[in-house]
Amino acid sequence: MTAIHKAAFRRDLATVEFLVNHGADLNIVDSQNSSALIYALRPEAEGDAHAVASYLISAGCDVTIHSVGNVTPHYAAERGYLDVVLDILNAEGVELEVRDANGYTPAFTAVHARNVFVMEALINAGADLACVDAFGVPLIRHAIGANQPEMLGLLENNIIAE
Repeated sequence: MTAIHKAAFRRDLATVEFLVNHGADLNIVDSQNSSALIYALRPEAEGDAHAVASYLISAGCDVTIHSVGNVTPHYAAERGYLDVVLDILNAEGVELEVRDANGYTPAFTAVHARNVFVMEALINAGADLACVDAFGVPLIRHAIGANQPEMLGLLENNIIAE
């Protein structure tokens, strides 16, 4: 783990800014292939995830880096960081249908995290609501199985609109 990883994990924006301004590599990865952005989004980190993540994204951090088992958009969707999801969706090179180690897209992750606001952002960005997981189970079945009426309604309304 490098200094930028540690600062991002501590969500220490001042240190992250200092390191970036002094030439730290935004896209350096650790042994798990995790970038500083992924460290900023980890659940055990404390502080303002949005401030650090947004800074890293605006400074050019690659939002497409795949760590072991997960991808940056999935981390943000899982944690319910709507502002970070929006920043990621506006970043260059973002893949809406990228799959994690479980074969899930960020939309599946939003369903499992029960985050309707993140799902709305993904829908507005053009997420494929007719997608299936690695076993052929459609996204809407995941919402039914999770007993999420609000999410189910959102998906039904938008699938019909497609």
